[in-house]
Amino acid sequence: MGKSRYDKPLSIDVSANQEVYVAAKLYDKAGKVVQTEDVSVYSQPFGALTPIDMDGNGTYELVGEQRIVGMNNTDTVSRINTVWGYQGEGKWNLWEVEYSTFLK
Repeated sequence: MGKSRYDKPLSIDVSANQEVYVAAKLYDKAGKVVQTEDVSVYSQPFGALTPIDMDGNGTYELVGEQRIVGMNNTDTVSRINTVWGYQGEGKWNLWEVEYSTFLK
């Protein structure tokens, strides 16, 4: 199977908390992640992974929900919802991605 159309990097807008993140040295003033041993930006594992037959064919797909966090676990930056379809032989294919964030 060829590459998915989702095989591209995702940029996340963190400008709502820009001053706090720059002061905490998570990001530089240009908006790039600052990688150090003490600080990292990360996503949570799936908070929910729900089987749903999205297309009514009798085969269940998985709908996943994840949070992207900023400085710590209480700092939710955005949410990502995905739909995964089983392709057989232990392989899953990403069908949909929905990204949401907060307005200032």
